[in-house]
Amino acid sequence: MFAGITTRNDAETLRGQVVEIDRDVLALGDDEVLLADLVGCAVKKLDGTPFGQIAAIEAGEMQDLLVIHDAGKERLLPMVDLFVKAIDLDARVVVVDPPDDMPETKL
Repeated sequence: MFAGITTRNDAETLRGQVVEIDRDVLALGDDEVLLADLVGCAVKKLDGTPFGQIAAIEAGEMQDLLVIHDAGKERLLPMVDLFVKAIDLDARVVVVDPPDDMPETKL
């Protein structure tokens, strides 16, 4: 609920507007992260092999995509449990298990 927005018609007037909230108001669970916090994190495979760094998060049609840059290459990895195995924001590391045939493009 937003203060002053009590009806559906009131809410319709906000369509397309930016909605912001103070970070300290958010109540995240232990297994929840803000996607923006992932930008800049190192990415490693399950065996510890470096896999790049998260440059951005892209909104996909079905799920969000991690935009990973590594030595002049860009990879788009769906942010799903199948591929994203662990997130350690304190260490700034995301552990992934990407598919063997994952496409990549040159930057």
